[in-house]
Amino acid sequence: MRGLKAFIEEDMRMSHIYQPVMIWTLLNSGGRASIQDTATEIAGYDQAMLEYYEERVKTMVGKVLTKNKIAVRPKENKQSFEFIAAYTSEELDELK
Repeated sequence: MRGLKAFIEEDMRMSHIYQPVMIWTLLNSGGRASIQDTATEIAGYDQAMLEYYEERVKTMVGKVLTKNKIAVRPKENKQSFEFIAAYTSEELDELK
C-alpha cells in the first residue's frame, strides 16, 4: 500500500481542485471529515460556483431583502450587503 505523500507527489492529478481539497480537509480535521464538510470546502474553492452564487446573492436574494427594507448595499462598499437596522448582540442571538 502506497502512502499519502507518494500519492500527492507522484500520482495526484491537478486537473481540478477536488482531490487536493479533500485531502486538505481530511488533514485539517484529524483524518476524518463528513461528506458535507468536504463538499462545502470544495465549493468554496470552485471559482465558477462562487461566481454563480455571487450573482444569485446580487440579483435574487439581495434584491428581495433590499425591496423589503431588510438590507442595503452600502455606498462605500457595493460588494457587500448590510442590515438597515442596528441590532444589539442579544437581538442578533435571538434572531439566529
